Amino acid sequence: MKQVLGPDTLLSVTSGEYQWETEQWAIQHSSGSAEDFHGRRFPSPLRPTAWFHTAHRPTLVLGSSQSDSMVDLAAAAQSGIDVCRRRSGGGLVYVDPTTSCWVDLLLPPGHLLWSDDVGQAFLWVGEAWRAALDACGISNSSVHRGRLLNRRAGRFVCFAGLGSGELTVGASKVVGLSQRRTSQGVRFQCLLETKWQPSVWLHLIRPGVIPAELLKEIHELRVGVPVSTVEAQAAFVAQLELAHSRKNRPTWAESEG
Repeated sequence: MKQVLGPDTLLSVTSGEYQWETEQWAIQHSSGSAEDFHGRRFPSPLRPTAWFHTAHRPTLVLGSSQSDSMVDLAAAAQSGIDVCRRRSGGGLVYVDPTTSCWVDLLLPPGHLLWSDDVGQAFLWVGEAWRAALDACGISNSSVHRGRLLNRRAGRFVCFAGLGSGELTVGASKVVGLSQRRTSQGVRFQCLLETKWQPSVWLHLIRPGVIPAELLKEIHELRVGVPVSTVEAQAAFVAQLELAHSRKNRPTWAESEG
């Protein structure tokens, strides 16, 4: 049986496996290993889908082009931190089960929110996050529009760079984005960070992989925003519904044709 629930239901659910449908989106929440989640295949047939996921252990997630050899895997295991690789590009991210809000968005080709321009395609996602944070009382967030900033550091660590559609609050980056496209559709991967914890994981990067001056820069980054991840999820689901609706089509989507 399909369960149709409003986004406020998220406020009363903090863990476990569950799914429901809004008018326009299929929403699923899962928990488990980050590696298994990254390996999940597109549903068939594909409709607009949001996959929220809680990693069961802290995890360093490498970008698709990064090598396992950059991480001291034995030290990571001793620290209770998993290591895996995603299929989308960019630098590594640290996913914490309690301070990270992770959601992947899936769209079929030709959908209302689809854009053939890979950079422009991120903008509606960023605007949905901006509106969600605004609903949570964070009114000064901004969506980055334009070229990738701080590319050199960002190729090592996602939150050290700033790309199209990604969100900042003041000088702090708070939402990182990546995407993977196949013939079946596009998968946007989003991470809202509420707390920056480089001392937990940065020492696991092998010496010499990241230049010393960038290590210092990464350690001193301002990242994250103090917001409840559960409230942020609920607010984001509400914004997904608005973004999908032609009647309420937002201005950031109108420019996409």
